[in-house]
Amino acid sequence: MNTIRIIPRLDIKGPNLVKGIHLEGLRVLGKPEQFAKFYYDQELMNYYIWML
Repeated sequence: MNTIRIIPRLDIKGPNLVKGIHLEGLRVLGKPEQFAKFYYDQELMNYYIWML
């Protein structure tokens, strides 16, 4: 049986965590520190940080 590995990605622009919207713009989701702490608390050891 194959296992699937999901690696969360944090897109950061300036001081904000952002999400792309239909290849047309960005939506601010909040502070990247909060999301990184959430992933750490869920024991997700690997995540990708992309500085835009």
